[in-house]
Amino acid sequence: MAYKIYVKSNYFYIVDTDTETIYEGLAKDVRVRKQFVESEDFYFDNVNGFTSMVNIEDIQDEQGNTYADLATFVAFYEANTGNFNTPQEGGDFIPLAGTTIEKPITGNLNFDFDSDTGSIYDSENLTFGLKFLDNVIMFYNDKANNILNYLSVQNNSIFIHSEGNPDFYGIKCDVDFSQNQIEDKLIVAQRSYVDAKIPDAPTTGAFILKCIDGVYQWVSE
Repeated sequence: MAYKIYVKSNYFYIVDTDTETIYEGLAKDVRVRKQFVESEDFYFDNVNGFTSMVNIEDIQDEQGNTYADLATFVAFYEANTGNFNTPQEGGDFIPLAGTTIEKPITGNLNFDFDSDTGSIYDSENLTFGLKFLDNVIMFYNDKANNILNYLSVQNNSIFIHSEGNPDFYGIKCDVDFSQNQIEDKLIVAQRSYVDAKIPDAPTTGAFILKCIDGVYQWVSE
């Protein structure tokens, strides 16, 4: 007599190879027990209808291969049972506690939000988010105060938007990259933007350039 014992898609299976009877349970609920540290006899809790004791010599994996030794089987069930926060092999969720460096997310992430605003993080109304809308990626914050700042990366442009935030800076950087700017590229666009915002300076008198309510003005000293 032998038993195939394996985990698949968050289910724990025990298959009697003589009768082809299959017993199953949720991997997160299954407890594997033995009486002594070096015991080779195992008992299984929360596997539907299975009450037999099984010796290590009678345990096989899904393909019918015996485990190399006692430690290999112990490592198998320790990694695949009784774990509420980490997905089992074949699982389809990201643990609430997040992932670790040793166990990064691989493959593609599929977002399916209930609305067009998919909140990734919300702590006491300070919200940082990510949403996908018409092939646009947006980041926003401070939802409680009706402040919306986002960066929209589209197929032909990058768009920066802010509403409800009088202190919004637009593009800001803590490093001076001016030495890397080329006359026929970025600096022209920057200068054109600034030139369009600043009115022509008065030809006579002493004036100071100020920004009042978001509008640049020449103010008499």
